[in-house]
Amino acid sequence: TWSEDSSFATMNSIGVLSTSEVMSDETVTIMASYTYGDVTIIAEKVVTITDIPQSNLPPRSPQVMSPYYGQMECELLTNITTEPFSDPDGDSHSQSRWHISKKEDFSSLILDVNSTEHLTKLIVPHTVLEIGSTYYVRVQFYDAYLEASDWSDSIEFTTTTSDLTDVDANGIPDDQEVGDDVDLNGDGIADNDQPEVIKCIHSSVDNVTIGICKISDSINAIEALETIDPSTISDKIMRPQKFLLGLFSYRLSVNEPGAKATVRVYFSESISKAWEFYKYDTISGWQDWTEYTIFNNDGRSVTLEVVDGGFGDSDGVANGIIVDPGGLAEAADVDETSDGTGSCGDDGSSSGGGCFIATAAFGSYAEPHVKLLRDFRDQYLLTNIPGRWFVRMYYRFSPFWADLINIHTGSKPIVRLSLLPLVGISYVLIKASLVTKILYGLLPALFLLGCFVRMHGRPLTGGEQL
Repeated sequence: TWSEDSSFATMNSIGVLSTSEVMSDETVTIMASYTYGDVTIIAEKVVTITDIPQSNLPPRSPQVMSPYYGQMECELLTNITTEPFSDPDGDSHSQSRWHISKKEDFSSLILDVNSTEHLTKLIVPHTVLEIGSTYYVRVQFYDAYLEASDWSDSIEFTTTTSDLTDVDANGIPDDQEVGDDVDLNGDGIADNDQPEVIKCIHSSVDNVTIGICKISDSINAIEALETIDPSTISDKIMRPQKFLLGLFSYRLSVNEPGAKATVRVYFSESISKAWEFYKYDTISGWQDWTEYTIFNNDGRSVTLEVVDGGFGDSDGVANGIIVDPGGLAEAADVDETSDGTGSCGDDGSSSGGGCFIATAAFGSYAEPHVKLLRDFRDQYLLTNIPGRWFVRMYYRFSPFWADLINIHTGSKPIVRLSLLPLVGISYVLIKASLVTKILYGLLPALFLLGCFVRMHGRPLTGGEQL
């Protein structure tokens, strides 16, 4: 729902603000609320109603510099750039509107973005463009008084056929496809045999598989699913310090423009409710989506709700297509300004800010010893206040040591050896029976008792007095 607090403005049900003429600049506070389940999120933004000079002239029409007209083999993350902003009154550049369509007359859109940040350059988000397809792009400029220029000339371009090969045209890159034995949703049917229900990919993290499963009837099809390597994303602002299980992006077709869709994301590895879910696209950057994510009790899936052209849809237009990229991150402090230059192994399990010492030592987030330590953390540390404090401190100081281990690879065997006692304890606490746990718990007591007896001489016999 939308509302405002000004006598000079009104807000309709879809968030369009209409204003009356003002004698001088007036401020308006716009309020929006969104309810999902039992959670209601409220946001506010202050905008200014500007007294526009009667003589104000619109900006000059922009010219698209890249791609050039008729350009072939454009990347799927095409970088659209324009010439610099120009205004006959010398007004500043306040925002730009970007359109991409498959139709030359722009009668339907696959991308509609109005941005105050991406003024002369915009990188198309993941999974918006399809392989080997022809598109048209145009741009419009706005001056400081929101006077719009004419649209730029339409530019035709065609995407590459070589970046991601999809010979069987199932919407999954061939090198990311899974085997016929994968059944992430556990319904007894191989996921590859029911693409109308679920599609799966290999993540950029070793031995991890991710599946997108249709839940709501509003979804016509899961059109595409791809892995995103976190190391290819240079944007560090609000980026989580430790990215887990890789990033992914999917594209849905829904039964009507503006429809709401619900999907369930399955993982081949166990996940923790203490983790966070982040979305990323090239327009809005990193966004913490944990509040809108349901971590299911099976410990291997999350449920997401997205709205075509709205909540969670990266293409910004109600066009019957939803594009939604994201992934799981370790619950930790996010540095809003850090460039996150930490590193980890080749498994892609971290995106800036470093990674677990164990991950660095054993070489993979999915390595069995690392998984045992994760389970120990989830079951014995994150369940209590002292444990959570310890984990938070570990997250703060471990990136330095993890980076050091990755730089000095010769230290990895030593670190692995030093971690084995903790791995052993974790195995006993997680895998062993209750009796075994009790016996292991008694061992330290028996050891201390033996030390006491040794330090204080032999024990008293029956005939001796104190």
